[in-house]
Amino acid sequence: TENPPNLQSLVISNLTSGVRTAAYRSTGSGSTTILRAEFDVGTVGGGNNQAADNTILVGANTRSVGPLPNDVPDTGHLYVLDPNDTGIYLRFEYSSVNRTTNVFTLASGTIGTVTGGTDLTANDNVHVAFIVAQSAGATVSNTMQYVSDIDIFYVARVKGKVPFEGTGVFGATGATLPATLNEDTVVELP
Repeated sequence: TENPPNLQSLVISNLTSGVRTAAYRSTGSGSTTILRAEFDVGTVGGGNNQAADNTILVGANTRSVGPLPNDVPDTGHLYVLDPNDTGIYLRFEYSSVNRTTNVFTLASGTIGTVTGGTDLTANDNVHVAFIVAQSAGATVSNTMQYVSDIDIFYVARVKGKVPFEGTGVFGATGATLPATLNEDTVVELP
């Protein structure tokens, strides 16, 4: 008997064109806190994690590696604590991931393009975004492999609407998470 991977869709719905959306693993059920310590920056050197490199090697933090979990999307966005000690997370778009070696390959440019020429710092927090997109219609989505239930924190925002934050669970049949975008009576529209 062969059991194929359980690929499911994570969908943020109830949108209009131009809404910026994002979805992340949260720290627990109903939590609006992103699990930022999902992984950490691995060894700096050897072709990974230096300013001139286009690959980011991650190590285990609150989640294990070797191999990297199958519920990490094949393409997407990786957030790494800024090595310049600003306290913010820098976003790296990746085009592929090698689950055996725990290496993410950037979609374009180098690490230094994002960090301002600085190498990443070993052991700094790293987390993966499930969705980072601007909607072209009523939904945005990503396909991921279901391994176990994932607590999700998601956001949606666009000028003229009150920013939305919500929580949900990505389960064995995926998830469709609606955003409620109410008029913002404070914003000054052109």
